[in-house]
Amino acid sequence: MSDLRLPQLLLSPRSKTDVEAFLSMPSHALLLLGPSGSGKKTLALAMLSQLLDEPAHKVIQSPNVLKIDCEGSKAQSIGIDQIRQAQAFVRLKSTGHQLLNRAILLLDAHLLTIEAQNAFLKLLEEPPVDTVIVLTASSRQKLLPTILSRTSAIQLTAPPEATSKAFFTALGHDPALVNSVFHMSRGLPGLMAQLLGDQQDNYVLAYIAQAKQLLQLTTFDRLVMVDELIKKKSDLDSFLWALQTISQAGLSQALDKNDQKAAAHWHKVLAQTSQAQADLPSHPQSKLLLTNLCLHL
Repeated sequence: MSDLRLPQLLLSPRSKTDVEAFLSMPSHALLLLGPSGSGKKTLALAMLSQLLDEPAHKVIQSPNVLKIDCEGSKAQSIGIDQIRQAQAFVRLKSTGHQLLNRAILLLDAHLLTIEAQNAFLKLLEEPPVDTVIVLTASSRQKLLPTILSRTSAIQLTAPPEATSKAFFTALGHDPALVNSVFHMSRGLPGLMAQLLGDQQDNYVLAYIAQAKQLLQLTTFDRLVMVDELIKKKSDLDSFLWALQTISQAGLSQALDKNDQKAAAHWHKVLAQTSQAQADLPSHPQSKLLLTNLCLHL
């Protein structure tokens, strides 16, 4: 069950070791942690494929797998009604004669409301013996300590640069493009795959395009854009992440070219963006935070 020879799977040595350890002796609940673009969903599906003995491309449609997320919904959080669906799901009699016959896949668990987390906790406290629960999240901080204490956690880290570049070059991508995308994505495998795949409807690309647009505007126009950004507050974290990704790529390329002026500019943008990211969870006024960021970029 620990064979991870899947064509789309790219892991750091540490992450692969942790994944193989879980697959060889799975517990009832797993939490995959990593920033947007780290490949959490792809890894979760690959692991469920092996745990449930389902073809990887059929896992998400399997009647034995319940997926919970915000995709395709106008909601900006995962509420208690979706958790009630999970509770009803596990009350049904499962089919199959394996150790694990079904799974709950909860994507972006950091978007769970507190009420939903408390309800989900009951599933974690009394899980059905033949059911595995896999959660993904970008941060531990938005999850209750009781949720964290009842899950095995794997922190995803970026694979070595040479490994990532060789992986995507072997898939037929131009080496120069792979090099550029590696720096833009900070080596995050999921984001690299999305960027190289040029999926124009992908939300990650949308955030990056939005962040690039902000950087190209005048200060006045940036302040106007703030009013649009705060209309969907749940996206601010991802938008700031995209801005950080672009500034890190710009800084890396400026240093490679020994362009001190450009390096100083990108260092400033990166510092301001990182501070905004740190302040966002506790800041009482998102508009004020973004306005201050735009004035100092």
